[in-house]
Amino acid sequence: MRKHYKSHFNLPRFVCLCGKKFTKKDNLNRHADRFTKRDMLERL
Repeated sequence: MRKHYKSHFNLPRFVCLCGKKFTKKDNLNRHADRFTKRDMLERL
């Protein structure tokens, strides 16, 4: 229950270089896998 509660009430702790925020590191990693390092550097 605590994990479920945190998913609704915690502020996002993990931020991608593109600016998108995530509450779980796994979700950030899944998102980041979609981009290559080169693509991320081009966005900066």
